Amino acid sequence: MGKIRVVYNGVDPQAILNLSQAGQVLIERLGLFSSDLNLLMPVRITQAKNIELGLRVVAQLKQMGIKVKLVVSGPPDPHDESSMRYFRSLEALRLDLDVVDEMRFVFESGPVLREPYKISSEVVGDLFRASDALFMPSHREGFGIPILEAALAGCPSSAR
Repeated sequence: MGKIRVVYNGVDPQAILNLSQAGQVLIERLGLFSSDLNLLMPVRITQAKNIELGLRVVAQLKQMGIKVKLVVSGPPDPHDESSMRYFRSLEALRLDLDVVDEMRFVFESGPVLREPYKISSEVVGDLFRASDALFMPSHREGFGIPILEAALAGCPSSAR
């Protein structure tokens, strides 16, 4: 019987993308390295950001057989009842569209289940570098800082 040679993966995403330890852990938790397409919305959870359109786009991509991840990096405002209501409506829509695994809120993706999770700007940078495109279906935007950040990270942008 012959020997079997194992060839190990020669690419280390953490080193190539220059990810922080916290970013690497979050990216693995979100499953970004196992998807075909990673879309990033580096926004707070507010109605102006039109996150529900993002959910519908993800559902369509999933139906097409694409392994997609959409990540919203910002939290809802816990002190604003309407912001939390909007977040809950997005959770319900995500469930209705059957995209719970494909659409992830960083806010709920921390190491402790049911504990709000906020990330540093360094980890947001890690998410930009691990994403295939910035996705901004906002109803309205100001100056567009996320587009500048995406450009600096080498992440293509798509604005509505």
